[in-house]
Amino acid sequence: MKCEGLANFNGKPAWQIYFRQRADKPNRIRSYKIGENGPSHPVALKGRAWFVADSYQIIGLQTDLIEALPDLRLTVDHAAVEYGPVHFSSRGVDMWLPQTAELYCDLRGKRLHRRLSFTDYLLFAVDDKEKISLPKISP
Repeated sequence: MKCEGLANFNGKPAWQIYFRQRADKPNRIRSYKIGENGPSHPVALKGRAWFVADSYQIIGLQTDLIEALPDLRLTVDHAAVEYGPVHFSSRGVDMWLPQTAELYCDLRGKRLHRRLSFTDYLLFAVDDKEKISLPKISP
């Protein structure tokens, strides 16, 4: 991982971070599995992430394959995600969540492109209250 300095992401000053899967560390981020009982094929990724300069919230993420996976005939696996604040009035909290995502893939000679938009987020929360007291002694 390496900070490439201050950049501009969609008009906002953001820290640009480059990352790359290390060969000496196990890959636990992404893998492909063909069929229900097929073997898992870990995918090594590289990319960049952008964090808003004054709040350090993630604002963008792009990933790509480090190298093709010939066993799967996977030659392209690209993702570009943009994040933004989502306000949950029920809790009075803001969370930075994906707003859009574009995914490109070339798998077994077939090209896929998906464009996703995320809206209408719901916050799931569970409250728990605990009261500790001495046990009741029966006469």
